[in-house]
Amino acid sequence: MPWLEYEAETASTNGVTIGPDRNFGTIPSEASGRRAVRLEAPGQFVELTSTARANAIVVRYVIPDAPAAAGRPRR
Repeated sequence: MPWLEYEAETASTNGVTIGPDRNFGTIPSEASGRRAVRLEAPGQFVELTSTARANAIVVRYVIPDAPAAAGRPRR
């Protein structure tokens, strides 16, 4: 089945576009185009407009797992 692909970093946003980055463990390095959008405050958004009819959507997002996005300490 054919599909359309939209990337947040090419959409309308008032967030912060980050990347490109290929360093292991960074948010952009995990994104398909090595770029992403970071929403840092209430009211920030990414707005996409489909150019064709759709029957599904897949959204990938990251939520910090610790204060200041520090994550678990490595041992």
